[in-house]
Amino acid sequence: MGDIFEQSGWGPTSEFANIERPRRRRRNPFAWRGYLTRYDGNTGEDLSSGRGAVEIRSNSFKIGRHPKSDLVLASPDISREHACITRIGNVFHIEDLGSRHGTYVNGDRVLSCRLTDGDILQFGYKNRLKNTLYFDRAATREATAESDDQTAKAPAQFRPKDRFTITFWGSRGSIPTPGPLTDAYGGNTTCVELRYGEQIFVLDAGTGICKMSQNWVMEFGDSPLDVVLMFSHLHWDHIQGFPFFSQAYQANNRLRIYGADDKSATVRESLKQQMQGQFFPVPLEAMQAKMEFCNFDGPLQFGDVKVSRQLLPHPGGAYAYRFETSDECFIFATDCELEAIIENQDEVRARPSTPRRYPEEFLRFFEGADYLVLDCQYSDELYANRHGWGHNSLSTAIDFTIQVDPMAVALTHHDPQSTDADVRRMVDIADASLRATMKSNASSVLAAREEMTVLIPDRRRTVELEE
Repeated sequence: MGDIFEQSGWGPTSEFANIERPRRRRRNPFAWRGYLTRYDGNTGEDLSSGRGAVEIRSNSFKIGRHPKSDLVLASPDISREHACITRIGNVFHIEDLGSRHGTYVNGDRVLSCRLTDGDILQFGYKNRLKNTLYFDRAATREATAESDDQTAKAPAQFRPKDRFTITFWGSRGSIPTPGPLTDAYGGNTTCVELRYGEQIFVLDAGTGICKMSQNWVMEFGDSPLDVVLMFSHLHWDHIQGFPFFSQAYQANNRLRIYGADDKSATVRESLKQQMQGQFFPVPLEAMQAKMEFCNFDGPLQFGDVKVSRQLLPHPGGAYAYRFETSDECFIFATDCELEAIIENQDEVRARPSTPRRYPEEFLRFFEGADYLVLDCQYSDELYANRHGWGHNSLSTAIDFTIQVDPMAVALTHHDPQSTDADVRRMVDIADASLRATMKSNASSVLAAREEMTVLIPDRRRTVELEE
């Protein structure tokens, strides 16, 4: 099994920003089809030799080197069964089928991801534009060809048993922000799913937990689940999806809940209050799962996964969570304003480019992180008027990433005012800054994207997959 995460094969590729997308007019909302167009450098070349872009007509569109694939890519770095695009209504998802050299969306290596118009897909070695495809959708008047089975099904994702898999179900900050300007990165508030083998962790219960819950219905049905739910804190955008967590209403499920009691209410009381009759028609008592509200006393052990936490600077307090096995370390650190705890605030305010000095004990918590999910709500311009609001600026996130040196950092808690273009611009700035400072050892940087599943990019690991 070759190198699943090569240094040259992970991370955002800002050169995609210069590719000119073809314009396809949506004529009618009656039916939807997806289209793929191949690109060679910055010049468009149709996949079907002059007869127009390849149309995704079926609900399951296979891509690979196998001659029976719906789209055959003959390059040696393409696996026989490389990836699959599934369609449910007008929503398209791409899923990697355990390929050796990876599937990328806008430069980010993914296991699965919801697609949106304008996405750049890449298969095999990321630095080869030969297998770079542009995705878009267009409405058509005629009926779209469908398979006989129209039942929505969760993708059978390639999930290694000895690796962390991370799925972002909500990455927006403060309030849900749906709409066409936030479609790519999503408008749901914070919810992250972390799996290791059969162990399932859920981090925060913003509105993203609703989509996660729907996906679990398709994946698990009525099978019993043992879930660990950990709250970073109890602000509304991190708990408002909890009443819609359908697995909490199933009596055969176990739900262990960890959080931080504040001065006014415990975790249980906070969840119960938002489900009182004047706010929500169904009370907390209607949830039939075996619900355990647990104290976080020191590092906890869940099978092979050790979990510890660190207090973060945020109004009312918040916690970062560290998950580690013998091979990997994942840290979730949303909702924090790190500028508030630096020891050289006056120097930084006088010269923003000055490296920030953090308390040594605080930095130690983040040592050895392979994958860091980090609050980066504000651009530097917006942060100028947001001091004390509890969230990081882009410059702070970049500086902290340089000091912590993770293999990958996912920027999250996107500001409600930030469009997809704004978020992408922040990623490009961060990527350029990290590369300029850290050179070849630069951390990969991406923006957390709704319905995206990733592995931790371990460049030291080799994985052998059957071709």
